[in-house]
Amino acid sequence: MRLWPFVFLAVAACDGRIVGGTLPAKPVVVTPDPVVITDPPDVPEPEVLPDFQAAPLRPRLLTSAQYMNSLKMLLGEASLNGVVPPIDVSINGLVNIAASQTSLSTSAVELYEKNAMLAAAAAMANPTQRARLVTCTPTTFNDLACMQLVAANFGLHAFRRPLNQTEAQRWPLLGVTVANTYSDFNQGVTFMLAGMIQSAGFLYLDETGVSDGHPSRKIDAYALAGRLAFFLTQSPPDDELLAAAADGSLLTDEVLKAHAERLLSRPQARAAIVSELEEILELHHVELISKDHSVFPEFDSSLAASMRNSERLFLEWLTFGKRDFRELFTTQTIFTDTRMAPIFGVMPPFAGWAGMQMPANQPRRGLLGHPAFLAQQSHASGISITYRGKFIREKLLCTGIDAPPPDVNTALPEPVQGQAATLRQRVEQHMNQTRCSGCHKMMDPLGFPLESFDALGRYRTTDNGAMIDPSGSLDGVAFTDAAGLGQALANDPRVMRCLTRSMYRQASGHVDEANELKPLVGVVETFKGSGYRFESLLVSMVLSDAFRNGRSMEGAP
Repeated sequence: MRLWPFVFLAVAACDGRIVGGTLPAKPVVVTPDPVVITDPPDVPEPEVLPDFQAAPLRPRLLTSAQYMNSLKMLLGEASLNGVVPPIDVSINGLVNIAASQTSLSTSAVELYEKNAMLAAAAAMANPTQRARLVTCTPTTFNDLACMQLVAANFGLHAFRRPLNQTEAQRWPLLGVTVANTYSDFNQGVTFMLAGMIQSAGFLYLDETGVSDGHPSRKIDAYALAGRLAFFLTQSPPDDELLAAAADGSLLTDEVLKAHAERLLSRPQARAAIVSELEEILELHHVELISKDHSVFPEFDSSLAASMRNSERLFLEWLTFGKRDFRELFTTQTIFTDTRMAPIFGVMPPFAGWAGMQMPANQPRRGLLGHPAFLAQQSHASGISITYRGKFIREKLLCTGIDAPPPDVNTALPEPVQGQAATLRQRVEQHMNQTRCSGCHKMMDPLGFPLESFDALGRYRTTDNGAMIDPSGSLDGVAFTDAAGLGQALANDPRVMRCLTRSMYRQASGHVDEANELKPLVGVVETFKGSGYRFESLLVSMVLSDAFRNGRSMEGAP
């Protein structure tokens, strides 16, 4: 039987995506390469930003990773056997944004119901786990007082807040009703727990805030605890965080900062933040890409998995290694195993994974020289200069590129038989077409230097028998190769501002509005003042007005 009525949110969704996973074992520590990034005066904002106004607060469905981590915390890892993770969808490139806009299908409702009964029954069948859940000794099989205590303790962690008056009556009553039917207290608890973890209180993050008679309001302490924990660890708030919410101290800067730093020191934070960065940088589907086997016979699922592990180790090293995050575009540090070594063009490690420095004679630098990025931003049988340039413009500079008109021929000119021509030369012919030039001139000069890497990320100097010209430009800043492109991006203040906006979208579950940006300018300044240490960005964002405030949706009380 269904134990509760689902609340449906009616908005369309896009492609299915699942996030999460575990980082591979830590690599050999490498000697850091020196930071060679210059720090020119910051480019001013294009216009005066409006005064801050908080964004509307919307319920957010737990993502697949958040859902599974929550069940694990509540019911134990063994209870997840047989549980099927829900399928995430992505809107504006992020599952957290889709989580506030996606409707639930009938099949999704049935999946949550089946998972709930399976997980609750498994937990109650385990004596150790059952003792954690049922902390009182029932005097009868329908002991209401004991059922109320179980519901209150479980509800605090499942709903990330104390039960309200209605819930405190409804859930124990359900448990006792079932216990009466089966003459079994534990069976009543099982059905009660299953009902709670398929209810809106568990499945949705409710950030309705504290009303003070003004449309802009502080998010309340419990909602803030949930937002903080799921942002930094993709897991629900722990007992320490819930205690700080209970006494209200979490609403102070000092305590909120301390809890943010505490959470960031946990292993879950490393996996969570790397996963969020992977999604922003479009690296989370590397294992799903395909290549033409006749062109790239060495590519298989094992190599794809190594690409993914390599980039995750790289992002973890950069993010939690107290590095200047602009090294994302300049570092020569790589992480390799035996499968990745031929792609990087280095000697393989003796065993496992190792960190090492790239040879100085290669222009491979950071993210844009990483095979995971280069393989994904390519076709099955060859590279795409335009894909790679479009990524830089949209994901790193936060500049939108319009789709081509439906009647425009996007095919590149075919190579002239007997005449060697690089892909760049063919793209330049296409770029000069009147109807294509506007957008392509924004993208292709950023992709030209990356022609030096094939569709698996291997370095090369020729294409189709002709020498590659890896020069390019970024809005008037010229460079001669991929290393110069990385340096130009590291020096461009727009890149770190764009990254900050992207991380805020991960944290808040919506696309930032113009009247939210003012506090984010302060976040960027703190990030800069820390020497672009990524953990500083995260803590500063958590302390910002944009993170801690919201406003009622139209029609809401």
